[in-house]
Amino acid sequence: MARIINPATAAGWKKRHDDIRKKHDADGAGSALNNFLQEETMDLAADNSALAEALTHHNNHIAAANKSEEHSAERKKLFKLPFSNLKKSVQYLKALFISNPRKLSDWGLQVDNENKIIYPPDFVSRYKLFTGFYAKHKTYPAGQSPLENFLLENEIDLAQMKTDADKANTAHDNFGVEDKKSEEERLARDNTMKQPLRNTTAIQQFLKKHFANNPKKLGQYGIIVDDSPRGVVRRKSKLPPGGQKTITAAHIGGFFTNTGMTLLKLFAGKKANGNGITVEAGKEWIILKGYSNMVALNTNMDNAGSFSVNINR
Repeated sequence: MARIINPATAAGWKKRHDDIRKKHDADGAGSALNNFLQEETMDLAADNSALAEALTHHNNHIAAANKSEEHSAERKKLFKLPFSNLKKSVQYLKALFISNPRKLSDWGLQVDNENKIIYPPDFVSRYKLFTGFYAKHKTYPAGQSPLENFLLENEIDLAQMKTDADKANTAHDNFGVEDKKSEEERLARDNTMKQPLRNTTAIQQFLKKHFANNPKKLGQYGIIVDDSPRGVVRRKSKLPPGGQKTITAAHIGGFFTNTGMTLLKLFAGKKANGNGITVEAGKEWIILKGYSNMVALNTNMDNAGSFSVNINR
């Protein structure tokens, strides 16, 4: 039984629709689709235009997502040392106030019943804690803060740490802007694609029935068909930063789709040797002969990646 293998990205669906429309236009009055399109009142030109718009939204989504990742990495880098020095300073004060650890609350710190410091898990709360801690330090006249000797001994410039923390907060704000934009573009893409995707799927199914005795003719419309006895499935996987995964039994002619935000590389065989094939974020690649077994490598050392791939059952 022939099975249609569908693309997984806006670009893939746009190309699929382009190929169907190109074949339909070339066949003119003799097109196998004429009666079906008229019966279903489908407008190929309108659907193609909508898919082009969806592809623009998709590219904007990827661009914004990449920027948000950059701002997230910048925030993490800038805030790492200030927060580390904050915890060191807190431990010093805890030792100083050993007889009355509750005095740490004057510095904005939360202390539990066992006199353990509770640090918030999220950046916004940690930044607020840092700025409050710094503000408390600055309430003392110059040279009279309980922290003064500790900071001098350990060469900690708390003012510079405050500057870096403020820069991290700016990066966090920028992250929020781009993250919101990325989600808005993703929703716009999905909503814009909804109807043309339904129509394109219906056209494929009609053509499959029209060419019931010779499903390979679907290839003339750019439609990829699987006629293997056991069929094909789409498998999803995640890749840790810098990680790799060996893929076996990939379906030749099927799709490898980069569903994450990092750059992936593919290597034929079971070792990551040679230059490899680059698959950018949000892009898909038609699996070629020689790549039924391949290695997927996440080139990003800071962020996790993900992909989906058509696999023979």
